[in-house]
Amino acid sequence: MNEKKVIKQFSELSDSAKAEASDFISFLHRKYKIKSSKRTGSNNKLKFYDIFKERDEMKDSTLWVSEVRRKNWGDK
Repeated sequence: MNEKKVIKQFSELSDSAKAEASDFISFLHRKYKIKSSKRTGSNNKLKFYDIFKERDEMKDSTLWVSEVRRKNWGDK
């Protein structure tokens, strides 16, 4: 599997599709009893949060969440 390709494809998804993908990854972790390992030295395993670290909208996640809620549910 090419992690860069997966990350690129993920970044092109809509917000709701990204949430669905995240839920599915969580499901797979539970199903296969995968435990997250800590990053050490040259260990290059992809962490889910790494997908977002270069995204401009993730620099202020609170603002991003507010915008997504406003777009999907309107101002309340």
